[in-house]
Amino acid sequence: FLLGVIGSIPIPLVNYAIPIMLSYSIAPSLATWNQGGFVNVGYAVSRGCGVVMVVTSLASVFGQLNSALVPNARVVWATALADDPRHRLLPRLLSYSYRSRSGVVRPLVAIMATALAALVVALAPFQIVVESYLYFRLVNLGFEYASLIALRINEPETPREMRIPGGLLVCFVFCLPLLGVAGILLATSTTEAMAVGIGAQFVFAGAYAVRWHQARAMRSAAEARPLLGK
Repeated sequence: FLLGVIGSIPIPLVNYAIPIMLSYSIAPSLATWNQGGFVNVGYAVSRGCGVVMVVTSLASVFGQLNSALVPNARVVWATALADDPRHRLLPRLLSYSYRSRSGVVRPLVAIMATALAALVVALAPFQIVVESYLYFRLVNLGFEYASLIALRINEPETPREMRIPGGLLVCFVFCLPLLGVAGILLATSTTEAMAVGIGAQFVFAGAYAVRWHQARAMRSAAEARPLLGK
């Protein structure tokens, strides 16, 4: 596992470093590095290169959107699927799906709802979207690493398919990049992006808390019903 994590780091570095170095050698000015910067550099080389950059950028964005849309739509579908309303986090409408002859379930309504949400988000300024996403991602990773450390402390002997060598020390070391990125984000983030990113966290947490209390009340009512019958 550790070798896999270490080995995956150079791949995105090389993937981004080569086009960035080539582009900066053509247009060595930080003022040109904004939204659509690669396309502008391509047109600076030639019209054909600019067209290729536009086409490849569209293909890349389409692929990234699909790679995010498919799993996220299934999460939405799964959280609305439960027959028992006490275990359902989202409206039942989002669970409607189509099952093909081969047995593959296609969550149509969840896909459309997720795509609509992505469209609304895409209308916001690019910088706010990116920084707000980082806030969500950092909170998500924070919970993941906190769970990793908590399980190492509370259930050290539990059998696991993969185990990070080095014990708690390495687990804490893995948290350092997350803390570094969080510090940089807080230091450089705009006020608008910070308000959207942090505010959205409180909105989602509040909505989840309300739904949790509703489910708890329904469970209590279901448990009390047999007693009332007696």
